[in-house]
Amino acid sequence: LPEYMLPGFMMQIDALPLTSNGKLDAKALPEPNALAGQEYMPPRTKTEKVITDIFEEILGISPVGIEDSFFELGGHSLKATAAINAIEKKTGIRLPVKDIFSSPTPVMLAKKIEAAGEGEYSPIPKAEQREAYPASSTQKRLFILDQMEGSSTAYNMASALEVTGNLDLEKIQQAIDRLIQRHESLRTSFVMTEGETFQVIADEVFYQVEYEETDSYSEADMESFVRPFDIGKAPLMRFKVAKERNRNNYILLFDVHHIISDHQTLNLLIEDFSRLYNGEELQPLELQYKDYSEWMRGRNLESQRNYWKEVFKEEAPVLDLVTDYPRPKIQSYKGAQVS
Repeated sequence: LPEYMLPGFMMQIDALPLTSNGKLDAKALPEPNALAGQEYMPPRTKTEKVITDIFEEILGISPVGIEDSFFELGGHSLKATAAINAIEKKTGIRLPVKDIFSSPTPVMLAKKIEAAGEGEYSPIPKAEQREAYPASSTQKRLFILDQMEGSSTAYNMASALEVTGNLDLEKIQQAIDRLIQRHESLRTSFVMTEGETFQVIADEVFYQVEYEETDSYSEADMESFVRPFDIGKAPLMRFKVAKERNRNNYILLFDVHHIISDHQTLNLLIEDFSRLYNGEELQPLELQYKDYSEWMRGRNLESQRNYWKEVFKEEAPVLDLVTDYPRPKIQSYKGAQVS
């Protein structure tokens, strides 16, 4: 078997739990303990202690020894990026993400950090207050695509959650109001002035949660919910509660434009919404997206620009697949899934 298919660890149990039909009851299996049977080796240096603390926080496992592998403990690429960011914040040394794949234990990473010498962590500063901020490169690209394609839903990011039990619609509206106030991106719209794309952040934006009662919710209902956004008007998000008649069952529908969000952001928004609905007080956000985009504008990216100019110095070949029909001048994004 290739390495990625080998179990990171194994555990022994006295007997397999069975259902009344004599089949394996997977839900009754004990939670695996990634640290079981491993010899714990405590950190010996300050750097090793910093890294083991970071691993414990990101992976939710304790204690982590200096010989324990980040990936065998449940880490993956997104968590690896979070670990590299945390290491830079604590040590001032920015390691390439590939280092955590080639050196996945605290003792190996500590050697790379110590070999790099001393570093100084410079946090992203808060941007000064303005009426509008130049859009980031990613936002500019999506703005141009929106202008070219008009009323398209190609960059809508929709998500649906099924909820069983009682829902308080007033609390849902309050949670959405607080979510919009918490995240500047949900109060951001986009304009073009003298050929330059700007992001405009409103002080306040109100959104009325949509509500519908239905016999049963179908894929067609979801398709009617996902509609084009006018990116010149905030919020570039919509939210709907659909209640199934005669059942204590709800479908919560989110739809966000990609110009203010990605899939990781969508997960954070849903998590924040859930906590706000449950009455939790969330810590204020230290930074917003405009702080990042302003910081990026001040960085010298000339070496990266030169790299890509070299990569694309010759014209890129056209992907010339055989098609049943002529290519349309404007993409329709119509397609199908076949299982």
